[in-house]
Amino acid sequence: MSTVFSLSDSFESLAALSGSQDYFAQLADSINEVFWMYDVGEERVVYVSPAYERIWDRQAEALYERPEDWMEAVHPIDRERVLTMFSPQDLQREFNIEYRIIRPDFSVRWIRARGFPVRDEDGFIYRVAGISEDFTAEAVAINRLKRSEERFRRYFDLGLIGMAITSPDKEWLEVNERLCQMLGYSKTKLRRIKWDQCTHPDDLAKDIALFKRVINDEIDGYVLEKRFICKNGQVIYVSMAVKCMRTNQGKVDCFVGLFQDITDRKKVEHQVRRYQRRLKSMASELALTEERERRRLANDLHDHIGQTLALLKMKVGELQESVNSKEHCEEFEKIRGLLEDTIRDTRTLIFELSPPVLYELGLGPAIRWLAERLHDSHGVVCEVFDDERAKPLEDNIRVVLFQAVRELLFNIAKHAGTKHARVELIRQGQYLWIRVSDEGFGFDPDIFQAEETRPRGFGLFSMVERLDFLGAKFRIKSVQNEGTTATIVAPLKQNASKAELLAAKSH
Repeated sequence: MSTVFSLSDSFESLAALSGSQDYFAQLADSINEVFWMYDVGEERVVYVSPAYERIWDRQAEALYERPEDWMEAVHPIDRERVLTMFSPQDLQREFNIEYRIIRPDFSVRWIRARGFPVRDEDGFIYRVAGISEDFTAEAVAINRLKRSEERFRRYFDLGLIGMAITSPDKEWLEVNERLCQMLGYSKTKLRRIKWDQCTHPDDLAKDIALFKRVINDEIDGYVLEKRFICKNGQVIYVSMAVKCMRTNQGKVDCFVGLFQDITDRKKVEHQVRRYQRRLKSMASELALTEERERRRLANDLHDHIGQTLALLKMKVGELQESVNSKEHCEEFEKIRGLLEDTIRDTRTLIFELSPPVLYELGLGPAIRWLAERLHDSHGVVCEVFDDERAKPLEDNIRVVLFQAVRELLFNIAKHAGTKHARVELIRQGQYLWIRVSDEGFGFDPDIFQAEETRPRGFGLFSMVERLDFLGAKFRIKSVQNEGTTATIVAPLKQNASKAELLAAKSH
């Protein structure tokens, strides 16, 4: 090979110049390739250019004295093939050959040689002229590329994962056996269809949108989970990673895709989600059952024990009035005081079990009562803002919202390090927004583990799970030493009656 003399007439011109020693020497010395001439009749080298010594690392004089000197440098594996090129039959025509040489320092160089016969005026071949070039760097690169291609091919055919090469027209250009097994097609039949033809219709738009972004040079690849429809009609889930290969002009030449069958994983995930829904449903039902039982106990305390205590207090009062003894009057007064304390504790217990205000007046008044209790028990001043718009709620959501606000407020009292809190109740469309905020310590960001919605404490976590099951959303934002804001978004009751709307608004 010669980058300077790439045409046969260039060789002939160079050979012809050999009679003009000055011009010939200047030209031969200026090229990086080795120009050489071999005398067929005398079987000797009549000329070799200076590049020979640089490339072969051997003396040109030795070559003139012993023509076989350059052949001794040829790699043993290639030597027989090179010798064949110099047989009488092969010297009759132009030749091209690539071979290796071993230099005195044992380094290996790759040589690309081209030769042609030189004829005299009578048409007889009397010399062979040629050019030899060191293309080691190119050969090394080519060998590396070949090894890389061989590794890719072995990996491609190994079958650990489905692999394919596809065209910008969505055609399967190359597919491995693993992908064929996944989709149920032979290689031949799979290459006859396009990948969009076996993609599940519900997943096709998302895939095509990403595919077009690659074509438009917005991205070079994408990762996607989607469904394929197999040859037998079965649907499988696949996790795929796609990367494009572009031409020098930047256009997509092809796509390389990796495909992992995740159908079993999806089935397990579906089962886990189903179990989670069942557990949430059971937990929610258990909590509501607990609330109903608390309300029943509160009603029993109010209707029976509370009424009995009130009646007993009246009877004691009547007896106290009928007794004239001062000593007995004092004893009755003590009994009366104990009864009043018991009645007060019973009422407190009733409100702690299930505040009647929540069921009789609604969520807003119940939260105001809760703010008063918070101030009495912990000294925290809680401001309650209500936009006074009707907020009809299902009973189970109303109960869970009240419990969530109570949990948040008492967390503020215990952990926030502040004596001020604020609760906002705002209706936006068909949703109720509840914000509970403080200006206390806030949360340590490291505790969140980069999850803004990670709640503190099992009680609040349980509330979040119940809210989620009932269709409400919970999020919390906290800045250390600046405070915390918790937001709950809950759906209002659909198709509420006029009476319910009036009741919700009046509360």
